[in-house]
Amino acid sequence: MGLGCLLLTSDAMLLEVIRTNFSAARIGIELRTDAASAIELSARRHLDSFVIDCDGVYVAMDVLAAIRSSRSNKASVVFAVVNAKTTVSMAVEAGPISS
Repeated sequence: MGLGCLLLTSDAMLLEVIRTNFSAARIGIELRTDAASAIELSARRHLDSFVIDCDGVYVAMDVLAAIRSSRSNKASVVFAVVNAKTTVSMAVEAGPISS
């Protein structure tokens, strides 16, 4: 079974870049465009990685926190895409890595 990634974005350019690069690496993508459905999916199953568009999706920062509090995804790799509104430190604080 291949790797799986949840991509949370409504940005067509980001989607295209991720889709192109991840398909070349044979990583399956579960696309979500709203935070609620991303949180629901992350609570129900394990995914190897997450790409969260922190500025492009309303309350995306809540998804970072939900992933880290989820038992099944606590060790997953999380990429936070940040632009003008969200800083790297804000993203790290929203989804702190716990041991």
